Amino acid sequence: MEFSLPFLRALQSGNISACVPITEGGLVGSILHYLPENMGLIIDALCWKVPAIFSWLYNEGELSEQELVYNFNLGIGAMLIARKNAAQKILAEIQYSEEAWIIGSILQHNADSPRVQVRHFLETLKLNNFQLMKNVILHKVPAKISQVAVLISTTAPKMKLVMDTIIQLGGCARLSLIISNKSAVEELKKAAGAGIPTRVIDYKMFGCHSEFESTLCRVLDEFSIDLVCLAGFGRTFLEQFPVRWKGKILKLYSSLFPLMKTDKSLVMGAKVHGFTVCFMTDGSSPGPIILQETTVEDPEVPMDEQMEEAEQRAVAKALHLVASGSITLGSDGCISWKSGD
Repeated sequence: MEFSLPFLRALQSGNISACVPITEGGLVGSILHYLPENMGLIIDALCWKVPAIFSWLYNEGELSEQELVYNFNLGIGAMLIARKNAAQKILAEIQYSEEAWIIGSILQHNADSPRVQVRHFLETLKLNNFQLMKNVILHKVPAKISQVAVLISTTAPKMKLVMDTIIQLGGCARLSLIISNKSAVEELKKAAGAGIPTRVIDYKMFGCHSEFESTLCRVLDEFSIDLVCLAGFGRTFLEQFPVRWKGKILKLYSSLFPLMKTDKSLVMGAKVHGFTVCFMTDGSSPGPIILQETTVEDPEVPMDEQMEEAEQRAVAKALHLVASGSITLGSDGCISWKSGD
């Protein structure tokens, strides 16, 4: 196996604990040979492009998820186990000459769970033709670019995070409108400074809630909005708005409900936090879950920094899935997946 110069420099940097070539043991089997018995590894298959052949093997060859992860490399030639505080720098250097991704995290092993866990693998096989990396999202340009409106309030997350996230979607989606129910929201100034149209629609200025929602719908139509992202918008909607925009409203929750079964056994004695992105269907309670993004407490990284990264990943992945047409809300109220071309 030949390695690029940046890859070799990374090996000599002192920040690499192990270099794992993915061989006949497959992705999981190869890693197990190098992983200390007291350590576990969580891999997120949405972090890189799994070649289409593995989707074909799963569907036509009737191979199970376990057979695939234990017998094939799934598009990963080698894996570096690096110090967390140096991982991003190493990644950037290697990406100058070849494809590379941050695909997972090392953590203390829980005896009740597998030492190597691959999350979102079946979802990735369905998506097939696009990749979602931690901070960069790549995808072929769709026939139509989705126009996105973000609804915020005084409790909204950082506007820069939302703006940067949608910009990362490239040709898949465009941030076309920011709406707030409060005029004195600093994020409106930031958006206007970036050339993004803004509107203030204060529900207190209307005689009834129905009139407020009618105005909101009219403004969204005026800007030809395709998707609405609720990022801390502090209002409960009645029937009119969620019905008019059914399948087009994404709402972010700063909690996990329920915690995915695969995450319950991540670690022993550590707390798992994260975000849930749902379709909004009735205006108040969470609808069908699009995805959940988790983070495990790490004493070396401030919790607010971990949560901000998890929040950005959650928004980016959910918007990409819906804007690209990979996920839709079916007429039966359930999530519908569409495989890539």
